[in-house]
Amino acid sequence: MQLTRKTLLILLLILLLGTPALAGTSKPLPTVRWSEGGPGCTLRRAENGYTYYSVSTVDFQLTLAVLEEVGFAQAYAFKYSPRPGTPAAGMEQQLPDDVKDSRLQQVLAVVDRSQTAFNSACVGRVVPVLLERPGRHPGQLIGRSPYMQAVHLTAPPSLCGHVAEVDIVAAGVNSLTGKLTTAA
Repeated sequence: MQLTRKTLLILLLILLLGTPALAGTSKPLPTVRWSEGGPGCTLRRAENGYTYYSVSTVDFQLTLAVLEEVGFAQAYAFKYSPRPGTPAAGMEQQLPDDVKDSRLQQVLAVVDRSQTAFNSACVGRVVPVLLERPGRHPGQLIGRSPYMQAVHLTAPPSLCGHVAEVDIVAAGVNSLTGKLTTAA
């Protein structure tokens, strides 16, 4: 994916200022990790404030625009709910639950589209996969790609805990299917 000047500017502003919802809070700025070398690149951001108290419709639409433009490979999205003892719990400007639910569904739809596109771009590539555990099917192992995608493949159990080169042969929304590049 080629990042445009507009995208880079938006990312820079997000990284420097955080989300509009974080303005005026004592919350630290988000954690960011940049990975290169895959289909395009990935950016991980640890905070998302689209259902936080009083985030305006304009701010939310800008968040959706950034999600669309950047094309996140993965995102952990959730509906904000006040927790006792947190600064936001006592704030009066809370979003109604129906607005939070609607926004969450919109974010998940954008992320699902970009995640599917990212996963599809991995088909035909050979990637290192950390094989972690047995899968549901006999002879199947599950591991993680460098982009934290779940990868399912047939491999001997002795490879658990090892990194193997895997040819990605199929993609779904939440995982990849691969084959070992060499006999183990």
